Amino acid sequence: MRRLVHILGRWNPLTRSPSVTTTQLRCLQTSPPLQARKKRPQEQKDIPFTVREFEQAGPNGKRIEVDENAGLKDEERLLQIKVRQLEDELRIMREGPFGPNSELMMALPPQEREIALNALAEHKKKFPNSLDDNFGDPELEKMLEKEAGLGTEEYEDGTEDTPQPGAPPARVQFQLKQEYKVLIKGLNRTLAMVAEDKDNREHGAEMWKWYLRCKRFIPHFTSQIEQDIWDLIWESQLQVSECSGHLKTVAEDILACGKELQDQQWLLYIDSLHVLGLTGSAIERWHEARFEGTSDLQRSPNFWRLGAQLLADTDQPLQAERIASEAIDGSQGKNHRALMPVISAWARSSATFSHQKAWTCYLKVKAGLGKQMTMDDYDEISTSLLTAHKPDLALAVFKDMLLADENSVHDSTALFKAAAGYVDEVRASSITEKQVNGISLAALTVLPRKYQNRYFYGSWIKKLIGLGEIDAAGAVVELMYERGVRPDTKHINGILGGWLRDETPTSWERAERMGWAMIEKRIEYVDLRRHASYREVEAALSKSPAGVLIPSFVRRMVPRANLETFSILLLHYVRRSNVNAAQRLTKHLSHAEIAPSAFYYNQLLFLYRSTEDIDALWGCYTEMRDKDLPDLETFACLWDAANLRASNKPAFKSSTFPHLWDLFREMQGWITTRSEQSQRMIISQFPQAMYRQIIVCFASTRGLMGMLLALHGMKELFDFYPDDQITAVVTHQITRFLPREPRTQTQRGRKSRLQTMKKAGVARIQKVTGEIETRRSLRLMNEGMDPLQLAEESPGPKQLEILTELIVGVLQRTTAEETVDIPQWIDKSAQSMGIVAPDIAHLTSKDNTMESLS
Repeated sequence: MRRLVHILGRWNPLTRSPSVTTTQLRCLQTSPPLQARKKRPQEQKDIPFTVREFEQAGPNGKRIEVDENAGLKDEERLLQIKVRQLEDELRIMREGPFGPNSELMMALPPQEREIALNALAEHKKKFPNSLDDNFGDPELEKMLEKEAGLGTEEYEDGTEDTPQPGAPPARVQFQLKQEYKVLIKGLNRTLAMVAEDKDNREHGAEMWKWYLRCKRFIPHFTSQIEQDIWDLIWESQLQVSECSGHLKTVAEDILACGKELQDQQWLLYIDSLHVLGLTGSAIERWHEARFEGTSDLQRSPNFWRLGAQLLADTDQPLQAERIASEAIDGSQGKNHRALMPVISAWARSSATFSHQKAWTCYLKVKAGLGKQMTMDDYDEISTSLLTAHKPDLALAVFKDMLLADENSVHDSTALFKAAAGYVDEVRASSITEKQVNGISLAALTVLPRKYQNRYFYGSWIKKLIGLGEIDAAGAVVELMYERGVRPDTKHINGILGGWLRDETPTSWERAERMGWAMIEKRIEYVDLRRHASYREVEAALSKSPAGVLIPSFVRRMVPRANLETFSILLLHYVRRSNVNAAQRLTKHLSHAEIAPSAFYYNQLLFLYRSTEDIDALWGCYTEMRDKDLPDLETFACLWDAANLRASNKPAFKSSTFPHLWDLFREMQGWITTRSEQSQRMIISQFPQAMYRQIIVCFASTRGLMGMLLALHGMKELFDFYPDDQITAVVTHQITRFLPREPRTQTQRGRKSRLQTMKKAGVARIQKVTGEIETRRSLRLMNEGMDPLQLAEESPGPKQLEILTELIVGVLQRTTAEETVDIPQWIDKSAQSMGIVAPDIAHLTSKDNTMESLS
């Protein structure tokens, strides 16, 4: 039998299949052949069985079960997942558009979503079937639309509302689902605002928000927008701060919908790509518009200049010049300004004869524009040449700007005309690079001798600083050194100020290094001046070491610092609260034998005030007072410091800073020693904020006498009267001196008790103030004056008189000693403050008016 099975295995495929195991073969070999014959065919059909297939590599390999339906099971699993997702979406749709999981609700912020769901829940409790019965009712929706005035949209049945009178013509109208209508309404509302005011930045930002929401949640939203809507969206983004990115997105959405951009939109789109750093994409889009754009776009001067600018910024001057030449020689309207970015590109290039090519382009621009060349054109070209480290060419351009209104022989075109042998006017098309190469470039850019002075260069530096080109102004200074012209100190001071305003550490470092070099030069000059004459000092400063002849532009004769130099550096240190550097600068100021000004001292005062060094502040003021330098700004800083001093905090304790009364006497003594003209100027310049600060300082000390004398002193010195704000401050302080009411059982806690006391005190003050006003009106009427007319003409004296009577009444009733003479006390206090005591003779008699304060 085994022999027979072995022979059958030669042609039986089961024995050779790797899926047949050794156990199965053993069963085939040992099974009796007659067992299967005993079973009837009917019994074999009824027996259930399962087929399992295995794979085995070699006789000793591991058996691995093979599942032929594995791929079908994966597909079945994916289908089940998709069915569950559809069931979830169906469940959300059954909840309705106002369900908690609908797209409308999920688009809202969490806080607004919670508020909306709570409102819907309350509405459903009151009207259980309102949301279900009215959902999708076109008539009801039309009524709601007309009531809200939100405009027209086409609904699912294709009907359209009647436009409201005055509604903007541009609106988004297409079929949409119910949950998307809120987004469309918000977009239409924003479109109406943009149509009314296209220059409003807030409307542009709101438009961008609604546009992104609709684009995110509404399917195929951009493909259904009409052209007039696109125009409004585009115009709304021109005023926002990040317009480049927004314009890029809108332009790409328009192109993706199969619509065309307008000519101006093409230019702005390409420029936005360039601004965002996508210059390569901008060049591709420019070439696309060059060959496929409209004829108006191809004739636009700005289009060709933009193409030349893109190629020039990518250091392709030759290609940029070709584009600019097409703009000049073609039918584009002789756009010679397209060559201006090419000049900058050739100036930056390291190619052979790049200087000559740049100057050739400049001569073409100047000859082509003629009298139409503006100051801005000259500034743009000269600044780009300075930035490209071509100061000689930039100097020649600046010379042409000064000679623009003159027919001078030193003009660049006149020099080229004379050198090239032209008789008639030079045309831009006749200027070639070969002609410029045949003439010395130095001869074409020569500067007349009369301009070789510091005033000519100084005017150039001043203009560059005004344009914000500080580095270009520094390049002009370098050019002055190279040409042997010594720059003036005020020119360097302007550059120092510009670098310090740049707010970058690199500029700060350059400015400080230059400023301190000028200071050292000043101190060196002072030291030599003490022992030699002026000529000997100048010779010693310019002497070369070891007798070696060194060119002047290599020696770099730094100008000497002046008071403006010190003030610029000090202002920089004050802004950074660098006390050590400011003190070091002040020591060098004394070594340089320069007298400080009031501005310099005031900056030191503000520095000590910002660092809360009260003693150093007062010491600086005393030094300033000895030199008779204080001004109104000085006392503004002192009263600001007095506010800290009056806070009674341990950190602001000072042994030298005076009391408020002494400080007021100091200010009174300063103003009375000025001339009449200076006093009138001080009174006219005295700010209202400083008056309030002085009164608040006295009020913070909780001294009624000080407030009373300060009010009258400010009226005497600066003719200032209290306004409503000062009246409220003084009244609030008076309530602190009123007797306290007995504590009730309902008042629990210190905060509640203080609030009750404050309300009661204010009520009593208001009652007494009304009685004082009534008595004052009667007195004025007895004197033959109209109190209402006086109050309208000058309310200040009325406020001062009422506050004076109120403070005096409180002083009379809160004085501990009965023997205190109020008028005598006021006279002594006024003398200590250096002012005239107010007349209160008619207020010292006790009456029943003040009894309510007790």
